[in-house]
Amino acid sequence: MRINPTTSGPGISALDKKKLGHIAQIIGPVLDVAFPPGKMPNIYNALVVKGRDTVGQPINVTCEVQQLLGNNRVRAVAMSATDGLTRGMEVIDMGAPLSVPVGGATLGRIFNVLGEPVDNLGPVDTRTTSPIHKPAPAFIQLDTKLSIFETGIKVVDLLAPYRRGGKIGLFGGAGVGKNSTHYGIDQQHCQSSWRYDLTDPAPATTFAHLDATTVLSRGLAAKGIYPAVDPLDSTSTMLQPRIVAEVFTGSPGKYVGLAETIRGYCEGYKLRNGEQFEEMTLNLCVLTPNRIVWNSEVKEIILSTNSGQIGVLPNHAPIATAVDIGILRIRFNDQWLTMALMGGFARIGNNEITILVNDAEKSSDIDPEEARKTLEIAEANLRKAESKETNN
Repeated sequence: MRINPTTSGPGISALDKKKLGHIAQIIGPVLDVAFPPGKMPNIYNALVVKGRDTVGQPINVTCEVQQLLGNNRVRAVAMSATDGLTRGMEVIDMGAPLSVPVGGATLGRIFNVLGEPVDNLGPVDTRTTSPIHKPAPAFIQLDTKLSIFETGIKVVDLLAPYRRGGKIGLFGGAGVGKNSTHYGIDQQHCQSSWRYDLTDPAPATTFAHLDATTVLSRGLAAKGIYPAVDPLDSTSTMLQPRIVAEVFTGSPGKYVGLAETIRGYCEGYKLRNGEQFEEMTLNLCVLTPNRIVWNSEVKEIILSTNSGQIGVLPNHAPIATAVDIGILRIRFNDQWLTMALMGGFARIGNNEITILVNDAEKSSDIDPEEARKTLEIAEANLRKAESKETNN
């Protein structure tokens, strides 16, 4: 059954009189309503206040029952302004939750919280509706297979898709479009969700339990781009090759590394603009106090620092960092080479990388037999040192 009370006139039918209550108290958007014994509405039922204010203007306010107070009273929250309401005004229990139009007819339209179009594009086909509160599906109806919950919002479905039946977080400051995005999803699928800011402690403690987060950007909203979804800050556990590829192409996908993704994007962008694509490179120089170990162009490196490994691609932000004892990986002519570094210092900037280390050896220059003998000598010296400490 569809409940859309605001389209009715101020009159009250005989059926409505059987479910009639009266306003007992008004506190801002919160109404306490008294009903006759045996006529109490259920929680989430829609209530409608109809009548006229003190100057004769018609009033039509829809509320939703949130709490049973006892003594034949309920507490409800108004879906619009409560200006003009007074104690004693008649309230109709509609006998069901609010329902809104769903399906293809809602795509590209803007609705208010009652499911009424507010975009001045005419009426919407309301033959297919759904209540905003529905019972959870039975256990036998649940499916363990991971599937994407299609919202119809392209940036969400492609770059940070929602898991069907999962938990979603929608984050953003005031005025960036949380309400529009939230109700745009709800109007099509009637999903329950809660809206917070990133700094609120409640969502901060739930990050680890969310299946997807959608972050709305003030910068995009300021440019008039809606929905203002920031795809780089948004995340999704469904962003897996086999899931996304099968949904959008019908065939299994494969994992593509970040570097390859960036190169493919740059190549496609430049080809679309009629430019010849040339892959950028880095100038890498590895020095020790006695010699130059490496001095040529490379495509990418992975460097071990005292704070962990960092990957460096062309146009990396300028940094200076201490180099840890470890392995330097170099992508040279589409092959990965390795080099052992004995600690030092690195400077990165303007696609130039200079690494000063105590010692360095290319993997191709290391003699396995000599390395084994050196290791045995080092272990023997270590045992002698430990024996001396024990005797002392």
